[in-house]
Amino acid sequence: MVRHLAILCIAAVFAPLAARAEEIRLYPTGPGVISGYVRFLDAASAPVSISTGAASQSLGEGGNDLIGRFQAVPARAAQRATLTAPGGSSVVEVTVEPDEFVTIAILADGKSLVIRDKPQDFNALKADIAFLNADPACAGAKLRAGAKKVVVFDQIAPGAIARRLVNPAAAVVEAACGEVDIAGPLDLGTLEPGGRYSIVIVPDGAGGRRLIGGRDERANYN
Repeated sequence: MVRHLAILCIAAVFAPLAARAEEIRLYPTGPGVISGYVRFLDAASAPVSISTGAASQSLGEGGNDLIGRFQAVPARAAQRATLTAPGGSSVVEVTVEPDEFVTIAILADGKSLVIRDKPQDFNALKADIAFLNADPACAGAKLRAGAKKVVVFDQIAPGAIARRLVNPAAAVVEAACGEVDIAGPLDLGTLEPGGRYSIVIVPDGAGGRRLIGGRDERANYN
């Protein structure tokens, strides 16, 4: 029963995205397979590619699509991918637990940060926001919201994530690494009830950093 409820919650979070275009399937899975979820994130300030041997995917072309969609993968089975960025390439291997959400941030040198998350709460009346620090040089990341600059998250280490439920409303956020502000706020628009959102600090390629983010999406296969 607990597993059944978890599947229903995940479906509710991602249901509005079912009409999206078909996605490249990087890993084999299917109905009846106990799964976790993996997505890739371009933190290289330039286009990157992901290859699993049987399939490949690119992120960041034209500065767009920096955050990939979550793809279901078989749980408790090692999954490998070759990551290629302008500064090099590497192989990453992850094993995902059931209902775990893993973000693999690809850095400029082709190496990666693996950020693990297993959301525990779902509330159809609230929006769910996550704050990820995908910059190895950003110590003590902080997220503030609104005109009053209310601190939402603080002291988030590189490769770490924090999450909380908030009231659905218009959301404009800004961030800092320690006491150094990141230029430019990020406007998430109006958060929707039951929606799940990610806000991510990434390097900007010029010695600084920037915020990217939006509503989480799940890959849609025919």
